[in-house]
Amino acid sequence: MLYEDGLLECFFEARPRAVGHTIILLKAHYHDMSQLPDEVCAAVYIFARKAMNALKKALGVERVYLCTMCDGPVNHFHLQLIPRHPNTPIGSRNFVKDRMEYTANPTTINAIREELSKEAPHA
Repeated sequence: MLYEDGLLECFFEARPRAVGHTIILLKAHYHDMSQLPDEVCAAVYIFARKAMNALKKALGVERVYLCTMCDGPVNHFHLQLIPRHPNTPIGSRNFVKDRMEYTANPTTINAIREELSKEAPHA
């Protein structure tokens, strides 16, 4: 767990497409973004920007892609942050790269937690 409050949880994907692949999961159930109340929508996307900046700083990545795919058996709104590391080709192929095994790196985890805790919680 990288961050948790009353609104959301933020953690690394168990089967990432890139090192640092992160999930932002709302605790309340919404099928997709169209169901989010305005204040929840604003809070989750403001938090996502903060998490993207934390990933950039901790991992030294060039970009962090944001996507949401709320389909399948669970069908629960969540955001995925997929870092693009240096020398990785640009483009949508990064969303469908083969998944890898998650490897915990305590230094990276602590750096991201520290960045996410710098500001007051949003909710």
